[in-house]
Amino acid sequence: MRQYSIAVLNSYSVIFFSQDKLFGGIILLVSFFNPVAGSAGLLAVMLTQAVARFTGFSKECTSQGLYSFNALLTAIGLATIYEQNAYFWLVLLLSAFCTFILSITVSAWLGKYGLPVLSLPFVLTFWMISLTGDKLVKITTLSDSDFWQPASVYLNNHFNTLIQAYPLSLILNFFRSISAVLFQDNAFAGFLLSLGFIWYSRIGFSLLLIGFFTAYGIERFSTDYHESINYYNFGANYMMTAVALGAFFIIPSRYSYLWSVLSIALAGMLVKGLTNLLKIYELPVLSLPFSVVVILMLYFFMQRISSRGLTLTPVQNFSPELNLYQFLNNRERLQNHRYVPLLLPFIGEWTVSQGYEGNITHKGDWSKALDFVILDNEMKTYAWPGSTAKDFYCYNKPVLACATGFVEDVIDDIEDNPIGEVDTVNNWGNTIIIRHLTGLYSKVSHLKKGSAKVKKGDFVYQGDVIGACGNSGRSPEPHLHFQVQQTPYIGSKTTEYPFSYYFNISETLPQQLQSFTIPAEGQTIANPAIDFSIKMSFTFQPGFRVKFTNYETGKTEEWEVFTDALNQSFFHLKDSTTSAYFTDNESAFYFSNFYGDKNTLLYQFYLSAYKVIFTSVEGIQNQDIYPLHLSRFKSWLWLQDFIAPFNQFITFKFKSNICKDDKQPQQMSLKSEQYIEYFGKVKEVMKSEIKLINGRISTLEIQLPNKPTASVWTLES
Repeated sequence: MRQYSIAVLNSYSVIFFSQDKLFGGIILLVSFFNPVAGSAGLLAVMLTQAVARFTGFSKECTSQGLYSFNALLTAIGLATIYEQNAYFWLVLLLSAFCTFILSITVSAWLGKYGLPVLSLPFVLTFWMISLTGDKLVKITTLSDSDFWQPASVYLNNHFNTLIQAYPLSLILNFFRSISAVLFQDNAFAGFLLSLGFIWYSRIGFSLLLIGFFTAYGIERFSTDYHESINYYNFGANYMMTAVALGAFFIIPSRYSYLWSVLSIALAGMLVKGLTNLLKIYELPVLSLPFSVVVILMLYFFMQRISSRGLTLTPVQNFSPELNLYQFLNNRERLQNHRYVPLLLPFIGEWTVSQGYEGNITHKGDWSKALDFVILDNEMKTYAWPGSTAKDFYCYNKPVLACATGFVEDVIDDIEDNPIGEVDTVNNWGNTIIIRHLTGLYSKVSHLKKGSAKVKKGDFVYQGDVIGACGNSGRSPEPHLHFQVQQTPYIGSKTTEYPFSYYFNISETLPQQLQSFTIPAEGQTIANPAIDFSIKMSFTFQPGFRVKFTNYETGKTEEWEVFTDALNQSFFHLKDSTTSAYFTDNESAFYFSNFYGDKNTLLYQFYLSAYKVIFTSVEGIQNQDIYPLHLSRFKSWLWLQDFIAPFNQFITFKFKSNICKDDKQPQQMSLKSEQYIEYFGKVKEVMKSEIKLINGRISTLEIQLPNKPTASVWTLES
């Protein structure tokens, strides 16, 4: 019953692109300003929800109200315009069922192209009733004097008087335009809807304003009056178009705002043209221009080969703010998902002797390559006398597979060169090529003759020894050549590609952990030593269950790991809708998304273990940035929301480090801090400590700024 009630509220809120239950409740309340229309709308929603559930259609779309909001609009429209009698209620039920069928079928058709159905089923059903109503049943159109019920008339008149006491008639018209989406002409109703919209989305509300004032400006400077100039078109066509294209189906930005303004002008032309055309058949335009313009523009944008600053919403969260903040965070933080994690192809500390665009041999199509050597304290690559390959520190050192894959090609029979000489016939020397993905290959060259540990077709794991560094090919002295390429051939062109994690080692500075970057020439680098105790602590397979208990308060939380249809792993809090999505690989564990209740331990664990590198080197500080919508810094966040498409002045940050216990080597702690930066100020959000014992999380301590003592949660299972 609870899920059914939520689905009913979603059927109301989704009219304004929302899934907010409070906003849905406000819309439901406002619809009852006309009690008959409100009752008709609620009846239609309950009917379509029941039919959708009984007939086995998508539970997700049903619960989101996507199959029932068109029936709601149809019912409210019919109840507002036509007289209610026994025949009317029969037509209402039939129209709700018809709208439901159209919602399913038109959604399936447009869904093939990734397009939304919007309010097309409502328009089509309303036209059908308008064309057949007089023949089907005797329905008479209501007069304007019968339009409002006494209670709503009183509230509206009182509100109008209050507003008109000031030179703010435009605001009055703005509220009336919003109410017109629900077939009302009621400024007080529009005021309540505006409050609900601000609660739901500050970005969306700003686009309502832009839509209204843009349309007002266009109509204000029109040369003559047109019958299409009315509150309904302002609300249902112009303002809704602005929100849809400015913030909902497109990630909010300065470009989306500009395109929304241009789309309003296009909608205006369509409104006037369709009004002239449809009046021949005595049909109302309704919200057809909104649907046509939005679908047309979305399909137009889908044909691009580059986003160019305007990005279609990749994952719809029914919140412009959440869509924006999650997109920005993923773009900055999770863009590395597109890379296969590569480790350095050697053991120990090596120096980049020639980097990308190197002056010696890394030129043109083969410029995205790296050469590695080993240096001593005197910055020499060899021990005296340096006359043979064996004198060089890197010679015969193991060469590793940088990532898992299949061996594509092996050359292993070319002699090493005498020092100072090169083999220009066999330019690459002994070489091994590994296919990691189709279109992604790694190549190591100048290997020692006979050192290959693999043959063509072998499967290798990341870190496997595949050969040894040598001096074959165009190599005057021993070094290791590494490159990534898109084709499997020995002489393939290079492509730019980062290593996932490595230490940048300096004599004067603490070693720094680099992530998904390309080493520069002259840098001394090394793979982070994987601490398998940490890795085991943060390895969570589907079906893994965990229970945390706070013995001071008696509270418990139980989580279980699941995978979704996209094979994404997530923790789910038992008996709730709260989930935290995560990813792990050979080098790190990190959370990607959080949905649900922030007053939970799972949310605090998400903040605490936001990013964990599987290395126990002390002094290494791990830093990252949270998506801003997960901040609880509400005092400034609402202001940030209004200007977020143009500028962000708030940053929600994370930093952590590993601390060891010398007396108990099997124990270590992951200490982290969460804080907000704004206008040059820093505000602490939380401090936490995750204690690890023998490859297992033991306790989680949470210290909040307003609490005198830390909250300690113990892992029970």
